[in-house]
Amino acid sequence: MDDDAFLDDDELEEEEEQIDPETLAPDLFAAAKGDDLGKVKELVEQGVPITHVDEATLWTALHWAANNGNLELVRLLLGLDAAAVYKEAKKNQAAMGENPALENTPLHWASYRGHIQVVWALLEAGYDPDDTDESLNTPLHLAAASGHAKIVQVLLQDGATPSLKNKFHNSALALCTSDATRNLLENALDGCVKPNPNPTPNPDPNLGALA
Repeated sequence: MDDDAFLDDDELEEEEEQIDPETLAPDLFAAAKGDDLGKVKELVEQGVPITHVDEATLWTALHWAANNGNLELVRLLLGLDAAAVYKEAKKNQAAMGENPALENTPLHWASYRGHIQVVWALLEAGYDPDDTDESLNTPLHLAAASGHAKIVQVLLQDGATPSLKNKFHNSALALCTSDATRNLLENALDGCVKPNPNPTPNPDPNLGALA
């Protein structure tokens, strides 16, 4: 027999109120993965930590939002300081060395998928375009390999280093799949593209995801 059968309504309500928000973290990941903005807001209001990391994937809700190109959800999460774990890891990077929070960042996934609006939002939130994944690919490598020229341009203007090589000794230029990205990176390596010391906000708020 169900143990709840021996509890009255008040006891059941009290039991529900004592649920550890951490146990609802999988629901938060599922909501973010499914682009369910309303459910994410509901779970956040219940106290589910938005910086919770999925042990299996090392992803957060922000990773899912960035991967899906859900700009509204990305902005919501960033506004709730979803980048806190990343920023703390970045601050302690020199002392602590490798840190999973700095690998496969939301910026990597937004760059790979071609979500330029999300790339802008993450750069403005402080994500570093030179962070590397487990293969030492930067967001620039992934954008170049996917043929996303506008994202390559944005990353370069934000200070991405075009000469960095991954663990297979390939630069972003070596991974190019389009003439547009190749030209941008060749110019950058020749010193024709200068990082903007004061990156400007996205000039086109209506610009959608790149194909």
